[in-house]
Amino acid sequence: MTATLRAALSVVLLAGFYLVALAQLALVAVLLLVASMWVAGQGAVKLALPLITLGVGVAALALGRGLAYRRSRPHGIPVAPERAPELWRVVREIADHAGTRAPDHIRLLPDATVRVAEDVRLLGLRGGVRTLYVGLPLLQIMTVDRARAMLAHELGHFSPPGGVAYRGRLAVTAALPRMPILLRWYAYLYLAADAGATRAQEAAADRLAVTVAGRGAAIAALRDRPVLEAAWSFFFRRYVRPGWEHGYVPDDLYGGFADFVHARADELDDLRSQAADTDRWDTHAPVTERVAALGGLPAGSDPPPGAEEPPAPATVLITDPAGAARALQDATVAEGRRPLAWPEFTAAAGTATLRRDADQVLRETGRTLGRDDAGLSEALDVAATGRFTRGQVESLLLLAAIHAGVAGWRHSWSAPPRLIGRDGSPLKLGEIASLALSESTVDQARKHLVDLGIDAGSAPPLTPRSGAAGAGAVAGLMNVIVNGERSDVVLLNTGLIVVPGVPRLRQREVRPRMHAMLTSIPPERLAAEPGHRFVAYTEFADARLARRVPKTYEITLYDGAALKIRAGGDTEELGPGWSALADATLASRPTTPR
Repeated sequence: MTATLRAALSVVLLAGFYLVALAQLALVAVLLLVASMWVAGQGAVKLALPLITLGVGVAALALGRGLAYRRSRPHGIPVAPERAPELWRVVREIADHAGTRAPDHIRLLPDATVRVAEDVRLLGLRGGVRTLYVGLPLLQIMTVDRARAMLAHELGHFSPPGGVAYRGRLAVTAALPRMPILLRWYAYLYLAADAGATRAQEAAADRLAVTVAGRGAAIAALRDRPVLEAAWSFFFRRYVRPGWEHGYVPDDLYGGFADFVHARADELDDLRSQAADTDRWDTHAPVTERVAALGGLPAGSDPPPGAEEPPAPATVLITDPAGAARALQDATVAEGRRPLAWPEFTAAAGTATLRRDADQVLRETGRTLGRDDAGLSEALDVAATGRFTRGQVESLLLLAAIHAGVAGWRHSWSAPPRLIGRDGSPLKLGEIASLALSESTVDQARKHLVDLGIDAGSAPPLTPRSGAAGAGAVAGLMNVIVNGERSDVVLLNTGLIVVPGVPRLRQREVRPRMHAMLTSIPPERLAAEPGHRFVAYTEFADARLARRVPKTYEITLYDGAALKIRAGGDTEELGPGWSALADATLASRPTTPR
């Protein structure tokens, strides 16, 4: 089948969504009419007309919601033509090669990705504003020719004749979770039938990359892109998020990523040689197949042998890459957070993580002994009764070592951050923590601590912090009922924050507000706002799932107060909201007698 015929079939299948929707409305009307005649006879048909109208109207609302376009919220920072004239020139040149229109906007993103988004209508049958998103981390690592290859591939998706089909597939995939069941079945049929056309469009986009950037650059970009995406994900999760969740941000986020990639070059090379798994709905063939297909093509614009020059870094496409990096960091990840140089950032993140774990031990110790000033010595007394795990006690001891000045953090791009002692060797206190878990050996643990320079009786005070300090956001529940009041709940790794809900007439604000609370506002500041309430998981005396429909959790706190969280008719999750709450209630159940 030719590319034109495949594209035409995709367009027909897209139009079929609206035929299916109309057929579903007609079916609802017929069923309601037959039901009214069967129940009350033909004389009741006139009386049933309002009911039929109402039923069809409800069905139409559901169908409209499933087919409705949702305008995408812009991310990153805009790149005006005067700020990056070379980037705009390259993009417009590639768009001409692709036979499609250039993007209306270009925006820099804080992750390792490149994509083109378009605000479409009628499930992609009509186009709209087109935006090219370029990840700054990719520009830092890639050369100009490889960046050109990636840009060509993304713009090649919109080349005729398959551009409409590509837009349609993206629109259908985005709308799929909102579709009623019949439309959803048709959507799966559409995605399966369109798979061939989409794979052909992807292959055409790869060939365009060869034409624009050369075969070598196109193949290198194919191999580099998934590796760099995985590298950025690992970098952010391992090196950035622990400190970011506790209110810190590195002063040079993207420079750190470049150093990380350089330090892990051998590991990344190993990743390039591994075949990645593909999803059944993935429109891309495996990288190995795509590389093999490009290997048989003409060299495209590759330079002749002996004429190669050192490849230029892709950051030359931007007039002021350092300024763009600062602006992007300030706009996306730095809001409300304290900037620190990388070694200090690593130390602050590691200490804050230990502090979070130690706080749970200290709060439990204070509750057990009935006092507010319980510290390390008292925590060891309670640990000897078997109340805590080895890991919990070890976190407390490591924090005590930092406070006593006998340990510090070592930053490294080639290995995880490590806590080291005065002699420079890794500090491991697991064996001492094990001794602290028994009344017969806790005194030995105290003696070992003294030998290290940590006297539990006179150590610097270790008392739990109040509120949500040091917590990290996990997920959100929107439009739930908390103790009878419409509320939103922000779930942290140490507790939850109950926030007064948004009025029903302003529901468009709910999801953006929750997204901001999860990503932009430090939990400590969020919990301190008027009307907000923070409840630590360690304050749960008992918690259970009281009802499955509607989902209802009943929580009793140690001070006797109750917290009842119930799903409403329009409750939504952002992230794994209900599962995070279920984990918190399960973890709050005592494993030892209190």
